[in-house]
Amino acid sequence: MYRLNKIFLLVAISSLFVSCNKETDEQVQPLVFNGLTVTSSNFQTGTTVTISADVSGTNVIYHWSYNSGELTGSGDNVNYSNDTPGYYTVICTAEDGAGNLESKDISMNVY
Repeated sequence: MYRLNKIFLLVAISSLFVSCNKETDEQVQPLVFNGLTVTSSNFQTGTTVTISADVSGTNVIYHWSYNSGELTGSGDNVNYSNDTPGYYTVICTAEDGAGNLESKDISMNVY
């Protein structure tokens, strides 16, 4: 019985050590949103442009919003088009695994 308890204790301590090491091995990167770029900020109706978010961080999720037009895709690159001339804004909000948020917007002229 004494030997069985020693083995159990050894296994418990080993698993605790492994779980502690696993957590310290993960590098948590702070959320940094450097900006948005678009393939063209001045384009004709019916044209599709690509908008890219330059973001670094751990477990980043992207939330995109816009005031008019069509936005397709997900992640750090989306496609935008609009069939109505005017000035339009697309907003990207990046969220990291800790719930930190940063937003940037980009404006385009559709003619």
